[in-house]
Amino acid sequence: CIDTPAKGDVPAKLAVPLINWTGAEITSLTVTVRGVDKVSKVRSVERGELKYTLTKGNLVIQMPLNVADMLLIDK
Repeated sequence: CIDTPAKGDVPAKLAVPLINWTGAEITSLTVTVRGVDKVSKVRSVERGELKYTLTKGNLVIQMPLNVADMLLIDK
């Protein structure tokens, strides 16, 4: 997880690189990022904006993953 702090009017952001080493598409991957209390938007470089849930400081995203992707999380 790559964490960038807030700077001026730009909110803090997280980037989560994802790589699939299985050789086949994963149709339903669950990604949990711990220690996240606030999120304004989650998107994937490959798939665009994604739905997510926040539960007890955990951000949970369910998505397919082909070869590689990057999650971009706006706090």
